[in-house]
Amino acid sequence: PPMVYVSIRKERHSHHMIRETGEYVINLTTEKLARATDFCGVRSGRDMDKFKEIRPIVLGLVRNGNKLLVSKGYDKLKEQEFYWCLGGGIEFLEKSEDALKREFKEELNIDIKVGKFLGISENIFNYKGKNAHELVLFYDAYIDDKDYQEKYSVIDDDSETEAMWIDINRFKDKELTLYPEQIFKYLF
Repeated sequence: PPMVYVSIRKERHSHHMIRETGEYVINLTTEKLARATDFCGVRSGRDMDKFKEIRPIVLGLVRNGNKLLVSKGYDKLKEQEFYWCLGGGIEFLEKSEDALKREFKEELNIDIKVGKFLGISENIFNYKGKNAHELVLFYDAYIDDKDYQEKYSVIDDDSETEAMWIDINRFKDKELTLYPEQIFKYLF
């Protein structure tokens, strides 16, 4: 029969938690989630609240031919214009696919079809002078023809911006900046 061996030093926060509760969980994960699982496994809960410090988000890669639906942002401190795919935070106990649908409904007021799970990446960055840490889940996403527009008004956190279709090659050729950088693994 399959067997698993676990060894936890007494100095580890996990050792204390197991002794206190008598419970232990082993995560058997997919290859795509191995990096994220490892990240959470090697960061001590004694030093950080992983659920507050690391924000899980989901982004939808919506394509129309060689164009990608993106929203524009600007970091005043860096004086940098950039783009990102639409999506947002995953709420506690919410499935990532449901979060992506909810975000598109909230931001664009349209329903989407969530396609294939593309992967997960860790994104550590600084925005407007603040450090941030995200685990980003990427999905293919599709907009119904009846909801297709050249530009969309995006309502997000009480501000309004635009989402537009931009040729993917403009990002590939570094003419425009697309974040998070790990997205390029899933575009080509």
